[in-house]
Amino acid sequence: MASDTPPSLDKDDKAFDPGMTSVVIQAFEEAWKSLEESKCDFAQPSRAATTRDVLARRVIEMARRGETDADRLRVDALDHLRHHAKTVDLDAEEDTLHDSPSSETCNRKAQEYLRLMDHAITAVERQHLIKLTSYWLDLAQKAILRREGESQNGTG
Repeated sequence: MASDTPPSLDKDDKAFDPGMTSVVIQAFEEAWKSLEESKCDFAQPSRAATTRDVLARRVIEMARRGETDADRLRVDALDHLRHHAKTVDLDAEEDTLHDSPSSETCNRKAQEYLRLMDHAITAVERQHLIKLTSYWLDLAQKAILRREGESQNGTG
């Protein structure tokens, strides 16, 4: 299963400069949007969190390796996802089995996007980060409600 550590919280990582932050956000958002528009399995609710995590990690990894073009980052992330589809499928199955991602995991990811806002200099960058933060907070709330429902039904 994918690590619970958000991709840009590794100990030795340095923040991207504001321009590169914008490129990374653009590449990620466009990759996710293309999956949503295609209505493929990876964009389905049961797989969305894992898919977004895989995309984000790949975009960040390739940007750290020196890729600076948003289109190439997007294409690479989507190709990476296609080539690692089995891993994403297994993660989605494990997420379903273990009621993951947990509210704690989602909250940590939301906090990471809030930290990234410190490096955003344009309103568009801030909007993207706010959208991502909101996405993870919504998932955290759903996880809490699901856990409460299971407790009331005696299944948790």
